[in-house]
Amino acid sequence: MPDPHRHAVLAALDADATHRDVETLLRDAGWSPCGAGDWAVALASPGNDIVARISPFDPIGPYTARLYREAATTAQVPRLLHHRRLTGGGDLQVMERLAPVPETIAAEFLAELARYDTDLVELARVLRRVHEDALRDLPWCGPLDTNPSNVMRAPDGRLVLIDPYYA
Repeated sequence: MPDPHRHAVLAALDADATHRDVETLLRDAGWSPCGAGDWAVALASPGNDIVARISPFDPIGPYTARLYREAATTAQVPRLLHHRRLTGGGDLQVMERLAPVPETIAAEFLAELARYDTDLVELARVLRRVHEDALRDLPWCGPLDTNPSNVMRAPDGRLVLIDPYYA
């Protein structure tokens, strides 16, 4: 169960908060760097069980958050605790902390996801439905990202798909 203090910290954000405001607020509250990607940075909560993904610009962020919400019952996406668009086009996603998996395991998961006769069929349906909407709504939306680093392990051991859309 998420710590109410974490939500109090996020509630302190102004309506016009930018990615810099979020990062400053969380760092001041004891969150620490735990990863970085092409655009986003990740900060771990003081308890190390929750991560904030903060991006200065991410038009795909709402679609990723939608995937996490709509595919939550599959347990094959991270638990999304909070999502918010930020001023300037930024995006904030707060979710359970994940761990990397070996590339071979990630590749097997992605190959299974590409087939329709597997345990991942519901995730595949939601993934494609949300992606179709992103392709329709955003002319610069790219194909699904099959990078093995987009498969990670949740604290309870399950494999999850993260950040599969890009612009």
